Amino acid sequence: MSTAVRGCGTRVAGGIYLVTEPCFEVSDTCRPVFDFITDPPVPTGQLHLSALGSQMLDARGYTHVVDVVGREHYPNVSDFIMESARMGVSRRISKLARFERLSVGSRLMLAHERAIILTYEGYHYNIPRTLSCPTDNHDTPLLREHGMCAAYWWHDVEGGDPQPEDTDPRLVKRTIGSTTYWAHSRPMNVSPVYEMGFFMSLPIGKIEVVRDRRNGKHEQAEERARRASVSVGLVDQ
Repeated sequence: MSTAVRGCGTRVAGGIYLVTEPCFEVSDTCRPVFDFITDPPVPTGQLHLSALGSQMLDARGYTHVVDVVGREHYPNVSDFIMESARMGVSRRISKLARFERLSVGSRLMLAHERAIILTYEGYHYNIPRTLSCPTDNHDTPLLREHGMCAAYWWHDVEGGDPQPEDTDPRLVKRTIGSTTYWAHSRPMNVSPVYEMGFFMSLPIGKIEVVRDRRNGKHEQAEERARRASVSVGLVDQ
């Protein structure tokens, strides 16, 4: 049986990953990844984030992990969200991270260079009024009056396969890794301007360490990961 592949590839032996399942258990209730979308997206401000590596941020009594989802593997914000809805979230973190600072209340805060569409007004006349907000934060009939909405991510897709037989000229079939979904390409008359922003904030469900059967690098990695007050497991991939 084939293994599902993420847009960023396969996990590294001996690597440490922060994980949230596709359906996260909160107070005996299963909440899908869509519940953790940040809508509208929030500017990253003065954090000076890099697409390489992650950093820790203290806020409201907890330490959170801030991570940038790079455009190299996920050109579109919707790419990462749709993959996460199917496979959950798995983000690698440095073995040198201060795991002792992580607890059950810690969150994984994800940012993307195209999260905030500053020129969102240009999309209004190209998007049907039936468009629904994925977080239900915005009323559909009044979507154009709410400003930037997460729904626009699905109307700003690059790299999708056009569907010439369809009556919607912007409809595309987008594949990222093993995940395929339907979306819309950017309107031709729009020249977007973006700002990096947070588009998702998830609870860290657990930490997984990938077993290294050849060199045993997972042993030291697991020892460091277990300093966190979060469930830690050793997995084969």
